[in-house]
Amino acid sequence: MDLHLREISPEDKAIIAKLRVWDVSEANRHWYTCRPVAPVKDLHDYIDSMVERIERRVIRPFVLVSDERDECLCGKITAFDFNPRNRSAELGYYLPQMNRGMGFGRIMLRQFLHAMFEDAEWNLHKLYATTASGNQVSIHLLNRFGGSVPSSGVN
Repeated sequence: MDLHLREISPEDKAIIAKLRVWDVSEANRHWYTCRPVAPVKDLHDYIDSMVERIERRVIRPFVLVSDERDECLCGKITAFDFNPRNRSAELGYYLPQMNRGMGFGRIMLRQFLHAMFEDAEWNLHKLYATTASGNQVSIHLLNRFGGSVPSSGVN
């Protein structure tokens, strides 16, 4: 299977709508993050909010796709909270239940790190991630790529 990462553009409203379905269908999404989990917006507001943030370049969302037409989505990963002074950003990722345990997270994170550290627009020196302390799969994945676990979470 040929998997590749593709950055989402403001025109990708059908893909953005699929991402909302993932948010709505993940019953335990509060278990996977240490950030507050807000209710998912209705479809129109969700798409408008994502498009606006993409256009302002405050988020850089990507999807891992498995076909030439970019229609088969396997996961998403996003850079956000960009700090131009420190040239740093946070990353967050998600794989639907059916795509877990298949190595997609490793493939997605590897391609994402390469893309973001080669990116001339944000010119990053540091990416960081936070995850719930009980999310051992995520902690293992982040450690595999050089992350560290300070007393307050995964760095």
